[in-house]
Amino acid sequence: MEENKKKVMPPEKESENINPSMQAETGERAADYGAPEQAPTAQVPTAEQDNAQNEVSAEDAPAEAEERVGGQTNQACPERKKGIRAWWARHKPSKRRFIPIYSFLLYNAYARGFIKGEIFTGMTKSACVPGLNCYSCPGAVAACPLGALQNALTGTGHGSAYYMLGILLLYGLIFGRTICGFLCPMGLGQDLLYKIKTPKLKKSKITRVLSYFKYVLLVVLVVAVPIIYSIDKTAVPGFCKYVCPAGTLEGAIMLLIHPSNDSLYGMLGALFSWKTVVLVSVFTASIFIYRFFCRFLCPLGAIYGLFNRFALLGIKVDRSKCTNCGKCVDKCKMDIKSVGDHECINCGECISACPTKAIGWKGSKVFLKNVDSSLVKPVPTDIDASAGVPRGKAEVSADIAAVVDRNENSPCGAEVAATGAISKPRKPRGRAFWLKALCIALAAILYAGVFTYVNFFAAAEDESVEYLIAVDSADGGAGLVSFTIGGSDKPVSTRGDGDGTKDAPYEVSALKGRWDVPVDGTTAVYFKFTAHDAATYTVDGGENLELKIYYLTAGKAYALYDYQVDGNKFTLSLKAPEGYGNGVGDICYDFTLKGYNGVDDVTLSAYRGKVVVVNFWGTWCGPCVKELPEFEQVRAQYADSAVVIAVHSVYMSENGAVQRFLDDKKWNEWGILFAQDTGTKQKSDVFALLGGKTNAYPRTLVIDAEGVIRDAFDGEVSAQQLSAAVEKASDKN
Repeated sequence: MEENKKKVMPPEKESENINPSMQAETGERAADYGAPEQAPTAQVPTAEQDNAQNEVSAEDAPAEAEERVGGQTNQACPERKKGIRAWWARHKPSKRRFIPIYSFLLYNAYARGFIKGEIFTGMTKSACVPGLNCYSCPGAVAACPLGALQNALTGTGHGSAYYMLGILLLYGLIFGRTICGFLCPMGLGQDLLYKIKTPKLKKSKITRVLSYFKYVLLVVLVVAVPIIYSIDKTAVPGFCKYVCPAGTLEGAIMLLIHPSNDSLYGMLGALFSWKTVVLVSVFTASIFIYRFFCRFLCPLGAIYGLFNRFALLGIKVDRSKCTNCGKCVDKCKMDIKSVGDHECINCGECISACPTKAIGWKGSKVFLKNVDSSLVKPVPTDIDASAGVPRGKAEVSADIAAVVDRNENSPCGAEVAATGAISKPRKPRGRAFWLKALCIALAAILYAGVFTYVNFFAAAEDESVEYLIAVDSADGGAGLVSFTIGGSDKPVSTRGDGDGTKDAPYEVSALKGRWDVPVDGTTAVYFKFTAHDAATYTVDGGENLELKIYYLTAGKAYALYDYQVDGNKFTLSLKAPEGYGNGVGDICYDFTLKGYNGVDDVTLSAYRGKVVVVNFWGTWCGPCVKELPEFEQVRAQYADSAVVIAVHSVYMSENGAVQRFLDDKKWNEWGILFAQDTGTKQKSDVFALLGGKTNAYPRTLVIDAEGVIRDAFDGEVSAQQLSAAVEKASDKN
């Protein structure tokens, strides 16, 4: 016990061991209190010195504490704890790091997308995450609010635009720019880049003026450009298309690096080169300038900044305590004029800089009012209280105490503990502790639920196959059609939703059993199958009924030919037919789609014997609209031997928008057969069936007279390329 006690040195010797700058600063503080200049015996700086130096941020407190106490251990105490737990205790991320990391993992929980190089297209993509996270990222489980807003403004109706404005209003009123500080992956990336040790460009009046540039981008690229181009029935999300570095990194590059997407390299051009330059420039600037993108370029941050003062969460200032000393503004690396203004990202670093404790979190009194008093227990110092100098600071630094606790078995740790300069607070178990535990539990449950759903349940739905079967009487008589599902002959009494018409067919469930449905023979009755596994589906029309597969929607390589015929008995199973596929050399899958310009149905197999060019396009796709006039020229050139089918995507096809576009462009007078794809906005069925990647428009297939795919193009095709491909497909040899 005696060995652990600190030896008392004469004042003149003790003062020699104290940093001269600390002596001078402590002397000035003592003079402010009317006391003679004295040097403290403890070598741990006081809280007042921390605030005056203005060096320790909220997020760097653990590291700074390690430097103060543990740093001495590195020099004088070689006995530092080792092992994984000790390393983690020293390097674990703070809340300012952990929350953005968690948000990034949650936003991109679709692990199968990174493995397969594909984009998630489940129903959660109709929702938006709060931060900037690209829709086209292989792991993204929801949409980006900025991209969704631009797409809504390019839409044909007002409903989607109102929906997106409502979502942004909700996020803004709840979080404000707290989203930028804690919930945005782009912010996290910039914070990590800024940690690289290089000379830094500090904020100034110039950077304050430049911070308004993001509002220019908001008005011009996010709002004006989409609206102006939508007048011409063209979708141009200006910011996403020309600037957004998140889209370039998460969307384009993350897809391109996967081997299965090598065909996308043919679509790269000057625009991708420009966006790559923007990406590299932003990331490079973020090394030298704190949050370069957030401060000067991010329109989403500009939107949230408008709500900052009204948001439920964020930073607040108690004006009754504030002395307008300006230390909070000096501490902040953003271009703020005051705490909580439109440039404040609510990171909380200014809280430690305030000498009067006037800055805090909104709602902290509600959630943290029962915090244990040990957290604010005064800490004794060696400055003489009789001289008028305070003997303690108002709060204990839990981070410093934790470092002392980690080193209490080392000589330095024992020495510091023996001085009484730092007291270890007991662990609280009040409202703050349980609130933190509840938040961690809810976060874990949320992530587990999202990860499980998008990677297993939603993925299974995405791989399902739907096909429509028309049952008609061969001679007009009545009959009975029997559906046997999964090989089980157990009767099934229900036939699901629908009324048997083509628009509302009876829905056959994927449950095992036998289902007998009477058919009177006067009109065709339609049944829709939705299969989620490899079960066998048998449809028996008896002797009087004629059965045929009329229609197919599929996201995978399954087709109309996937059945066996035995009289009027059809057996369907989820197996790709022999020889059929979507690659060069495969027999192309057949399809029947609704036509435009007065054409009822467009069926690929109806044009066997001719060369067929199948082009997938969209009114919103610039290269698509540009190349189609050349396709019409080629079609006219080979009018006797070739047919061109242009299949429009599901996106922006509502409310007759495509037909109006064709009429306005006078394309309704062309010989091209225009058809409408089926599916959802996230995935067009026939486009996916024939090998199209999500949003990778245009795509063109050239099919010979035997139905074999001879050429496939991703990206824009010139008239010369198409003519050569048609000649190649026409060559019998």
